[in-house]
Amino acid sequence: MKNNFNTLITYLSILILSLSFSCTKNGIQLNENNQILSFTMNKGSFSKNFTIEGNSIIGEVDCDFDLEDITLDIQIPHKASISPDPQQITSLTKPINFTITAENGQKNTYTVLITKKTCNDNYILEFQINSNNFTTKATIDNNKNIITQRIPPYVNLSNLNTTIFISEKATLNPINISDFSSDVAITVTSQSGIKRTYNVKISHMDESFMRTCNEMNAWKWFGGDDRDFVTGIIPYDRNVGTGQAIILEKDLSPTSFSIHLREGFRYDSNDNLYNQPVKIKLNIRNTNEEIIATTITEVSSNFNGGFIPFDLESKKLFFKKNEKYIFQWYLIDGQKLGITASSSGNTNKSSGFCFNGGYTSTSHKRFNNNLNKADLWHEHDWNFNIKIEGLQ
Repeated sequence: MKNNFNTLITYLSILILSLSFSCTKNGIQLNENNQILSFTMNKGSFSKNFTIEGNSIIGEVDCDFDLEDITLDIQIPHKASISPDPQQITSLTKPINFTITAENGQKNTYTVLITKKTCNDNYILEFQINSNNFTTKATIDNNKNIITQRIPPYVNLSNLNTTIFISEKATLNPINISDFSSDVAITVTSQSGIKRTYNVKISHMDESFMRTCNEMNAWKWFGGDDRDFVTGIIPYDRNVGTGQAIILEKDLSPTSFSIHLREGFRYDSNDNLYNQPVKIKLNIRNTNEEIIATTITEVSSNFNGGFIPFDLESKKLFFKKNEKYIFQWYLIDGQKLGITASSSGNTNKSSGFCFNGGYTSTSHKRFNNNLNKADLWHEHDWNFNIKIEGLQ
């Protein structure tokens, strides 16, 4: 009996000594703290600190918040460690467990669950029309729940391709619709069940539009050059083009664009009229200097000045309001022909449709370049006389 008692005392002594060593290192007490002190989620300019309750971190974000591509800032006690590494976590779309290990080896596990609030939003955010090589975004009035857009006559209203973007977690009814030949009702239902019905009115452009810029007080060289008596000019070497930018207040389906020349084509060296038909090329560019349309018109042999029209109806163009379009025109074979005319312009400074900026460009046979190249064109101090027609 005495031997059993001595054995028990020895065992307990060893256990106490072992526990003592596990909580100390070189005689120094090891830290036993293994709590998450703070939990913060960041994304861009967004930062939110979530409440820690027991071993749970539960919180909400707005319904449209994306829980992907986030970063975490988790504060833990000195000399404790955390697993997994918060710097490696970029998504909280699912619950995740973090284990905190104190310096003395004791572990503590936290569950993180971040959810999105129930969405009440029930808006159409964007209404795109993509049909017959025609693309635009309809105008949305979320106060009156009306969507409107006028489109070119060549687009079939009864077979439109549309893409509709709605609020996060909301649903759309009807889902698929292509016939907009009459008004259409579209209902958006929020995640919480709140409904909003839009009246969609898509119609053809049928209002005639024409703007003319005909105030002129200056004239610029246009076309080729046959002179051999001007310093720096080589006869039959250069071709000079003209351009003008426009910005519209309303969308336009253009049918015609006209330029203005003061007189018919002639040889400047002797002032003799050319008296033969010529062709002028028109390039239309966007603000990225990309050509969106090209057309050529023939000028009759008896032309002696005035507006020269280019047909745009067959090009099926659509000019969006408040966007800049740059028209650039030049005489085909101008270098070879060596004939010239004068582009009519206006040196006055003002604002509005006729004052969105002129352009000019010169190509040279000796440099083997041509006026199709965007980098040859630059802005001119004048605005040039033009006329544009179409439907709105």
